[in-house]
Amino acid sequence: MPAPNIGSSSPSIFLGLDLSTQSLKAVALSVPGVEKALEDLEAGLSWEGEGSSKVIWEEAVNYEEALGSDGVLRSGARCTQGVSTYLRAFDELMRRARADPTMGRMLKHVRAIGGCAQQHGAVYWASEGEALLRKLNESSSGEGNNNQDDSPTLYAPLEGGGAFSRSDCSIWMDSSTEDVCEELNLKFGEDVVSKRTGAAFTPRFTGPQLAKFARDDPEVFQATSSVQLISTFLTSLLLGSMGPADFADSSGQNMVDLRTREYDGEILAALDPSGALPSKLSSPIVPSCTVVGVIGGVLRGYGVSPSCQVVAITGDNPSTAASMNLNTSSAAISLGTSDTLMTTFSEIDEATRGSDSFTFPNPTKDQTFINMTCCTNGGTVRAQACSDIAGGDWSVFDRIISSGSGKGGGDGGEGSSKWLMKCPVDESSPRVPRGNFRSGGRWIPEDELYALVLTRIMHLNQKSPKGLSRIMLTGGGSRSPAIAQLIADVFGADVWHVRGGSGNAAALGGSLMALQGFVSGKTRAPVDYSDISGKIAEAGWEVWKTPDGAMEDFYASIKDDYREWEMSVVAKGVRKGRGKTLRSLFDWLLGRNK
Repeated sequence: MPAPNIGSSSPSIFLGLDLSTQSLKAVALSVPGVEKALEDLEAGLSWEGEGSSKVIWEEAVNYEEALGSDGVLRSGARCTQGVSTYLRAFDELMRRARADPTMGRMLKHVRAIGGCAQQHGAVYWASEGEALLRKLNESSSGEGNNNQDDSPTLYAPLEGGGAFSRSDCSIWMDSSTEDVCEELNLKFGEDVVSKRTGAAFTPRFTGPQLAKFARDDPEVFQATSSVQLISTFLTSLLLGSMGPADFADSSGQNMVDLRTREYDGEILAALDPSGALPSKLSSPIVPSCTVVGVIGGVLRGYGVSPSCQVVAITGDNPSTAASMNLNTSSAAISLGTSDTLMTTFSEIDEATRGSDSFTFPNPTKDQTFINMTCCTNGGTVRAQACSDIAGGDWSVFDRIISSGSGKGGGDGGEGSSKWLMKCPVDESSPRVPRGNFRSGGRWIPEDELYALVLTRIMHLNQKSPKGLSRIMLTGGGSRSPAIAQLIADVFGADVWHVRGGSGNAAALGGSLMALQGFVSGKTRAPVDYSDISGKIAEAGWEVWKTPDGAMEDFYASIKDDYREWEMSVVAKGVRKGRGKTLRSLFDWLLGRNK
């Protein structure tokens, strides 16, 4: 089949955003000749221009560095984040885009904006919020005419105008809903909820957070007119009006039925017996990659074209999956603040499995699903270990991991290996309470660092299906060549990373989903994600590490030892009275986590 004429028309830029817990990132993807390629796709020609697409701009607004604080508020197990952090970071990002020599010239060529945000968090609007948002965008409607100053935040009217019923957002780091989850799981049954919503009721998920909010602060809850996922909140900022929710991210709430793709009325009634919750939730829930409108006045004020389209913002994990074009022979591992494993399934009954994982729709392939295992204690624990043992020097950290100090953690007593989990907060997978868990034997600091990293990789391997040939590695920890090699050896699979070592996979996924939404809206013929965006996604990755045969065999020989140790750790959690670990223990006993 001949290739379409990519042509040399004006550039088409697709902007992806990633509103995370620690920063707001952006990736601008240039895709030449999109309009002509669309004509050829409609004519039945394949698109082969992935090699000509390139990232022309990347930026990250780190909250601590740019704003002086990450806005995170901690009180025991409760953890929230100030909504002003997101507003100020968004404004700072757009100022940087306008000032950048390349991006400043390209803002008028941005055809569509997509992106993602941290999953499970929620923003709480007051009844005045929507009117304030519209007013702000109407007053900013001129192209490039009113955002030329260096005001602290363009969104001061939202911060100080009573737009929000709460100044803080519930976020994924909040584990204060343990009791709520226990109660709801007993009411419905963990298996039932998992099959319906993709996960048992889980601390950090939006639904239990809302239930706790309604119980603990009923007056403020009643005064909340709209509850938006942080992703939907970002959609609304882009549109200048209240936007719809994305299906993939909405599934991370314990409130949406995966089969009907609608809110589960029985669960909503259990979360809030007053019956007020349904009217507060974002509606409709739209498929990922859906164009939901054009940009509002604020972005036009920065010089973005008034015709620029907005694609529904999704969760960071679905967006990361989009950047990889995952299939059933590949898996994604993200080593960030938390460590996650994502694998794909074509059957929902296969995907909705395990008490310490959750399932959401694949944002780019309809009727397929992604199962994700999330380990809470990730990058922060590694950073502390690097500071304590490697003096904060990541090159020393890598040398310790590469040397292996006895390979497999050394002698843990009676010929077994050494294993170590450090959990400053309750761990999601495997479900264990906060604390440090280690095997026996003689330890030196280097053993501890190596065992800490190896233990996590072994757990992720236990949670993955067999026969994987490719591991897509991203997140801050993905920059470590020693960790990447260890993953290749434990999984027995090639490890891929973004060309050039960029860790902005989630933002890149947002730009690819923006392209998909733009293309789908412009052509009469259905366009599969793999036809254009998937090809670009594949072209953006390369093999980084391959398995060392001898080490692959060695790690295979100690997997049973690891499995037995982890089962004993989960059992200790049960004996401490942590009921939610009981299901994990049963999973082990029944062999479901093999």
